[in-house]
Amino acid sequence: MSRSGYFSIGGSEELIKYGDTLYGLHNGLLSPENAEEAMFVAELNSDEAATLDAVKLWKKFLIAITKSNSFYSLSPSKKAAF
Repeated sequence: MSRSGYFSIGGSEELIKYGDTLYGLHNGLLSPENAEEAMFVAELNSDEAATLDAVKLWKKFLIAITKSNSFYSLSPSKKAAF
């Protein structure tokens, strides 16, 4: 992830360190254990703009893993004849 160019070194290190926790909180597999985790869950489920860095990073991660890497061409592909 740190070599993808999509995340800063600090952001990728945070995802490596806290990614499992953020995933669990996002999917409801983990319950918040402190005020910071409760704020993360509340802000993640809010429609308002994110203010917590962890929420911004997690939303950026979700976009990165769900975006399509498809390439569309206007020219038809040619099939190889065997």
